[in-house]
Amino acid sequence: MAKRIKAGLGTFVVRVKLALILLCLLFANSTAGNRRADFSADEASLRAAIILKIIHLTSWPIELHKNINFCSSGVSPSMDKLREMQGTRITKQQAEMQILANDPRASEAKDCHVQILGAGGSTSNHQEALVVICDDCEASDAPNTTVELLKRKQNIRFNLNLMEAKKNNIRFSVSLLEHAEKLRGHYGK
Repeated sequence: MAKRIKAGLGTFVVRVKLALILLCLLFANSTAGNRRADFSADEASLRAAIILKIIHLTSWPIELHKNINFCSSGVSPSMDKLREMQGTRITKQQAEMQILANDPRASEAKDCHVQILGAGGSTSNHQEALVVICDDCEASDAPNTTVELLKRKQNIRFNLNLMEAKKNNIRFSVSLLEHAEKLRGHYGK
């Protein structure tokens, strides 16, 4: 009798799993038409999440216990999402993200730690930034970028420039290096 109950219970579990899978497939098909309209918002969120994870997996040359300052130049798909997350703790030392003025003449512009370089942007605005992230910019226009975000088909990937990182005494974690599409330069002496 116990074997029949176990067999019946096993069949029930399998049926429930199949029903859930079918519901998920039906839901996915019913929302497929809406995905194209929401893609740009999702892409911006994904780009912002990748940027924050890169910052989290970075060892900084200075103690950033209070704030890590972001500045931007040009039009970046991720900046609006990053602005929404201002004040979020993003480093292992619990430093909070702060967005600085985009005007290079502003007094806080010299305190920029991370520059987000978008389309039409220039790195000359914030030459003191420790990390320059190319987000939808032309990499050829910004050869000194530390991180380059790339769109490959429907995926967002990134390249890391280890020579630029080394110049500013920046170190990336091994897991970040493993996930990069391409590494330029090396940390060697």
